[in-house]
Amino acid sequence: MKKILRSVLLIALAVCFAVPVAACNPPAENSGTKTLQVYIDGQTCLVGFDDIDQAIQEAEANLADGYMDDTPHNRAKIENTKLLRDYIKSQGYALDSLSWGWGDQLTQKMLAAFLSQQGPDIMFGESQMRTFASQGYFSPYPEDLQAWIVENVSPLAYKDMMLDGKIYGVTLDPSISLLVWNKDIVKRAGLDENKAPETMDEWFANMKAISDNETLRNEKIFAGGWYAGPNTGGYLRTGAVMRICGGSFKGDDGAPRVNTAENLVAFEYLNKMASYNFDGVVNAPSESYFFSAFDTGNLAYMIDGMWTLNNLKALGLDCGYALLPTYNGNSANMLIGAGYMSVPEYSENKEEAFALIKFMLEEAFQTNIAKAGIRPPVTLSVLQADWYKEQFPQMQEFATYGLEHEILGLDSFSQGDTAGIWTEFGKQQSLAIKKGTDISAMASLLETAQTNMMKRYNAK
Repeated sequence: MKKILRSVLLIALAVCFAVPVAACNPPAENSGTKTLQVYIDGQTCLVGFDDIDQAIQEAEANLADGYMDDTPHNRAKIENTKLLRDYIKSQGYALDSLSWGWGDQLTQKMLAAFLSQQGPDIMFGESQMRTFASQGYFSPYPEDLQAWIVENVSPLAYKDMMLDGKIYGVTLDPSISLLVWNKDIVKRAGLDENKAPETMDEWFANMKAISDNETLRNEKIFAGGWYAGPNTGGYLRTGAVMRICGGSFKGDDGAPRVNTAENLVAFEYLNKMASYNFDGVVNAPSESYFFSAFDTGNLAYMIDGMWTLNNLKALGLDCGYALLPTYNGNSANMLIGAGYMSVPEYSENKEEAFALIKFMLEEAFQTNIAKAGIRPPVTLSVLQADWYKEQFPQMQEFATYGLEHEILGLDSFSQGDTAGIWTEFGKQQSLAIKKGTDISAMASLLETAQTNMMKRYNAK
């Protein structure tokens, strides 16, 4: 039994008994028909059903009755589910689609499945997927499928899930990180609302101008910046700034390595950002608080994914969008909102599972993702199509940048108590962003983070 499972044995067993039986037991055969059990990307199709025909009928009824918003995104999800229905029926099996949630809840359910060697044939997750792949819980994609993916799919979809030259997962609709600003707030601060700040120092000068504007301050309008709470959402965005400054969360040996001169620059920016906001907005325990403040016109800047191009327009906000600012000429980015689909080693239906993933990477399924306008497709024939560029020029522009540059997601660590490692970083990040913390303390915070992260990394 692997070390990580020893440490979570009781938790995983508790989850196994707390969640529905289907979450920890193999699906029953349906009248002699094989059933493929999956947890897949709910952004691209309907999920959480054991009867796909019924799921489609209910969704269409909800759309007609107004219980589901009639948006291109929701229509695309229904159309993709119809494609899945036709595909699985042509293959002669049934589909049982799970809905396992996200974050810690999802991780616990995955651990329960690994422990019992029973669960879905396809798993879907974010930052934990690379860690689980490195620990041997997922199967590498078949060589012929890997070759097809490399030839036909954007590297954004798979580069972050490559280990020793093998692909262990793909994402159907990843995003790079963007700098987003509320044009009205920026204009009211006397700045050019149509000009993106090109460097970190220019960006922070803009945020200071907004913070110093008495009228905006009296209206409870603040500079914003990026969400830096002690959770994955915060680490993704602080991590992007660390990369811009030339830093990262780990060294070449796979161990935590945060106590560096480059990361000190990022922490100094983090600390300075606190003075441009009221305490508790950029470092809120839940990222929803920060993004709600932006959506309601109370924050000027944020770092977020490409879905904001559509979502903010729907809210009636006039916003600008650009690549992240540079530092000393260095341009960097962070993959965000990338949910990967992987096939567990225990699966007895690997051939069918990998074939289903390939189907979702093919043109018909990916075209529906593109037409939804929320996230970019990854299949090159769709991403580079003239019609896509004409209908979604900004989305295509940013996705092409991601295609031409190596952009990876949140760092993973090669061993140890992964959740604990991040907790230790989160503690020091929270102190750095706390209003009133002196900038001279930043080096000490990084030193403490490094010491405590290594203790967790070396934990047995």
